Amino acid sequence: CSSTEATAAAPAGERGKVLVIVSSRSALTLREGKTHPTGYFFNELVVPVRALVDDGWEVVFANPGGDAPSMD
Repeated sequence: CSSTEATAAAPAGERGKVLVIVSSRSALTLREGKTHPTGYFFNELVVPVRALVDDGWEVVFANPGGDAPSMD
């Protein structure tokens, strides 16, 4: 059995856990004192997370503030 065949059939969490850290910031303060909204980009988060889950990893999310992350 090749490694590709073994990982393709691996159920989520079989290989272990991966911690994914996302920002807890929803705005950046600019030089002039103005704020600019920020957060994570959906595709930049979901594409790699999906690959990890498909490969059998359990994904655990966290952020420094412990609150809900903001999507940009």
